[in-house]
Amino acid sequence: MRVIERKTVVERVTTQLREPTVQECVRRVLASPRACREVVNGLNSRAEHGGIESGEHAATVAAARRLSLALAFPGFRPRR
Repeated sequence: MRVIERKTVVERVTTQLREPTVQECVRRVLASPRACREVVNGLNSRAEHGGIESGEHAATVAAARRLSLALAFPGFRPRR
């Protein structure tokens, strides 16, 4: 009869997922032409169907207007 002693080491690895910050999301979207297009198309669709409330999304509407002017008139700097 032989006695064999065996030691087993068990290592536990845990992963904690966290929500990305707004800045991380913005960087990711801006790095992708497709993601940029999807955001613009989504905003356009909501605006066409009345889904962008002027009060709650006033800053978004103002930003969209500045973008529209910048695209129409390169170099033009509207007041903020």
